[in-house]
Amino acid sequence: MNKKNLKLLFISHGLDGGINRVTSDLHTYLRSDADIDSTIIRIGEGRNSLAVVDASMQEHNIALRSNSKNLFLRIAAWINGLKDVKKLVGENKYDIIVYSGIIPAILMSWTLRWSARSHVFWEHGPQKTFLGIKRLVTRFLPKFDGVMSPAKSSMAWMRENLRIRAKTYEVISNWVNWQHIVPSTCTSDHSAFLKIIVVSRIDYRQKDFDTLLHAISQLVQSGTTSISVDIFGAGEDTRKLEQSIEQLRLQEFVMLKGHANDIYTRLALYDVSILPTKWEGFGLSVAESMAARVVPISAAVEGVVDVIDSNINGFLYEPGNPQNLCQIILEVINQQRGERESMRDAGRAKVLAQYTPAIQLEKIKNFLQGISAT
Repeated sequence: MNKKNLKLLFISHGLDGGINRVTSDLHTYLRSDADIDSTIIRIGEGRNSLAVVDASMQEHNIALRSNSKNLFLRIAAWINGLKDVKKLVGENKYDIIVYSGIIPAILMSWTLRWSARSHVFWEHGPQKTFLGIKRLVTRFLPKFDGVMSPAKSSMAWMRENLRIRAKTYEVISNWVNWQHIVPSTCTSDHSAFLKIIVVSRIDYRQKDFDTLLHAISQLVQSGTTSISVDIFGAGEDTRKLEQSIEQLRLQEFVMLKGHANDIYTRLALYDVSILPTKWEGFGLSVAESMAARVVPISAAVEGVVDVIDSNINGFLYEPGNPQNLCQIILEVINQQRGERESMRDAGRAKVLAQYTPAIQLEKIKNFLQGISAT
């Protein structure tokens, strides 16, 4: 098939957040290629009705008329949203439809089966909420022509737990917009005071703030008070996090900074970043820290274990183990001359060698063209 005729449709889960960002990046990249015709439909939970966001009719937002926390009401809203999707697709035929996120894959792959020659599932990581239901439902999915996943460990988890079938599987990492990140220029010996940054959505379903706070509490109780932790982010569990900080009497050491639009600039002001998490598909904030020459510490979960080479460009701690995290923070505080700078350099070098947009976006483009040619 002549690649000049390659016509793609992306159906993305979310009007914001990580899935939307990487899918939108890819859509923009492919639209710049004269050989590819790319359209994107973003679907997310909100209060607005169908809205077309560009005059070319190649970008669409569907805000579902429900933002309930109830799983069954949310599924009902998505099923209702299928009407808007089918209206947008109409009689159009595509070479490939890419379902970006598990909900579009589950709910729409059968509905749009005859709207494309090939179908690809873009799995963005182990989403462990409602896992039993997902295990049941994904058994009824059709066989995809391809599956993309951001990390080897994430792919392994998905294949073991969801049993999604495909003709071919491809690991394509997320990418870091490194050119927008201000790297730390620190080359001198570090001070005894450790400045820690946490960049995270405040969501206790996925993020493990309890382990983080108890690790900091152990440090303080042992007499290590030369630390500060700034948490940037927002979410529905902000008040719960505030209460936990108050209960552990950590107000002097842990500060909630809210959402920040200039986080790429702020990163360079810190020594260490921590990702307290229960699961990740990739761990973008870890790679962004590495690009900023900030040493990352993260729970050793799927996705992140592909990014951090422990004790080389960062540290991994046992998930849910505050004592282990406490020990690692102490290890960073007591690092010998030059060790932290070596980690900073190794982290940024890995990002520039593996996780740039130019490398990963081109890899996806070649993968999709290969699927279309078979």
